[in-house]
Amino acid sequence: MGLRAGTENPALIVGFSEALKLTEKSRKKESRRLRILRDYFIKKVLRTISHCRLNGHIQKRLPNNINLSFAGIEGESLVLKLDQCGISVSTGSACTSTDLTPSHVLLALGLPEDLAHGSLRLTLGRKTAKKDLDYVLKILPPVVEELRKMSAIRL
Repeated sequence: MGLRAGTENPALIVGFSEALKLTEKSRKKESRRLRILRDYFIKKVLRTISHCRLNGHIQKRLPNNINLSFAGIEGESLVLKLDQCGISVSTGSACTSTDLTPSHVLLALGLPEDLAHGSLRLTLGRKTAKKDLDYVLKILPPVVEELRKMSAIRL
């Protein structure tokens, strides 16, 4: 096809290898930091809000992933209310973030449709701090309570 391989760039290969090593060290440190924040948030929510469950395994999950279901409320309503308070979250799973049908991932985990519809997904990042999570922990319980009062479903 008129093309031939060029000469490999050894300096670039060595530099890339060193960059990967540096990244790996910081990635491990960041993963640990996010796990601590994630676990802190999950424990607080489960203690504070009744009829709430963690979706997925408590430890065998990404360090920055939190997915919870709240019985008696619609996830989209929760997302909208939290957005009004400056909190960016989504509902369902990442696989279905643009779809209003229950997440096939959550349903495969054994959640009934109503709990899958009442799910909330939070993703932590490099800039997420404990104070950010504390703000969500302050806002989330009254919002859940308000939405449950408006719901036709009684717990």
